[in-house]
Amino acid sequence: MAEPLLLFYLLACGVWFFAVQREGTIGIGARYLLVVHFASQFLVGPLVYWASGELPVEIEESGYEKTLWIVLTGFLAFTVGGYAVAPWWVRRQRLRKRPSSLFLQTLDMQNQWQGAKIVMGFGFLALVFSPFAYGIPTVRAAWSQTTVLIQTGAILLCLNGLQTKQGARVAVGVVSALGTGLFFSFSSGFFGSTLLTLFYCISLVLLWRKAQFANWLVLGCFSVLSLIPYNMWLSGRGAIRSGIRDGASLSERAEAFWETTHLPRIADLSPSSQSGRIAERLDQSRILVAAVSYTPEIEPYARGETIWGPMLIAIVPRALWSDKPLSAGGNEFVSRFTGLRFGSETSIGLHPLFEFYVNFGPLGAVVGLLFLGIVAGVLDGLYFLYAPGNFLVQVLVLQILWALIGSTTMAELTMTVPATVLVALGVVRVVYKYANAPYLPAGVRDFPR
Repeated sequence: MAEPLLLFYLLACGVWFFAVQREGTIGIGARYLLVVHFASQFLVGPLVYWASGELPVEIEESGYEKTLWIVLTGFLAFTVGGYAVAPWWVRRQRLRKRPSSLFLQTLDMQNQWQGAKIVMGFGFLALVFSPFAYGIPTVRAAWSQTTVLIQTGAILLCLNGLQTKQGARVAVGVVSALGTGLFFSFSSGFFGSTLLTLFYCISLVLLWRKAQFANWLVLGCFSVLSLIPYNMWLSGRGAIRSGIRDGASLSERAEAFWETTHLPRIADLSPSSQSGRIAERLDQSRILVAAVSYTPEIEPYARGETIWGPMLIAIVPRALWSDKPLSAGGNEFVSRFTGLRFGSETSIGLHPLFEFYVNFGPLGAVVGLLFLGIVAGVLDGLYFLYAPGNFLVQVLVLQILWALIGSTTMAELTMTVPATVLVALGVVRVVYKYANAPYLPAGVRDFPR
């Protein structure tokens, strides 16, 4: 990494860190978690490569530096959108004499605690019945947002403990995130969302009340230690996925995992040891570098072709159009703009930055991340305005947040968000019915200063 680029890297990260410190809290963490997701794909890799002293052989240095300038400029744009533009919108909403009736219905903390457990229960049932539901057209999109209610419920338990200052409830939330996450991982064969949810919980515990420097250090230590379960998963996931294909029970998959995995040593956590694994499994720079080199030199910019048309098609339920030609992202989409070829069983989950670039170039990538930052800031703003009294806002914000993280294209997001809103409204309606919610106006707060 050249010296000017390294300085720009430090500047971009420093501006974001200053913005968080200025507010003093991450709130419900919409902007924060999207930054964590972005950093895992584009910022951690460069730091590890710089520390190890070399780039992976498959990454061209000149194209890598050009790509990193785009990434860091986009990161700055996200920070501006999320921490400058969105708070301005929140202050305008605060001046409204009466908020929307959707935000007036509130729950006390004890009923919210019960509601969080109901939300998690819905998610658990959805995960159990997901093999049957995923085979039904149109239901699949809504069902995917129902299974993540497990994660939402765990975060709500943790938030409830923080809001009521009850450590036992916080502990229940963290343990629930870990336990349900492991269940999901052994059921589905994927570990990324489990680690992200646990990291989210730990971040809330450390940074929800006050983002102190000492807490950042603790979080940094946890981040390094999280490489241990991540590397264990990489060494043993093949046994779990084979068990899923063979119809093995959860206990059999767990047993096979423990027989094949290995516990990494401290030396295995060094940057030089982790560089190859991060390049292969975590860092998206290789694919984005290929896109910057291939597009528009060989494949012209799509100019919105992969966004507007698929978004309009995505609105139509598959139950009404069984053979609709929409394929949200996928290997062919990536191969078209990078020239790379992937196996038929390889799944590619990219950040929206990729689609922004291949459609509109570097400027489009920066503007796209600016818009994404504004959306995340608005989600955080809803929490600062109406929480902790309003249970719906918390569920809605968390569900939309998972949709933003899980969607790799705008078409996929178009399919997911309506289902997300419907699931959130339906679940909260059940919670309100059985929790005997009092109908009181919610308190209104601004972003912290």
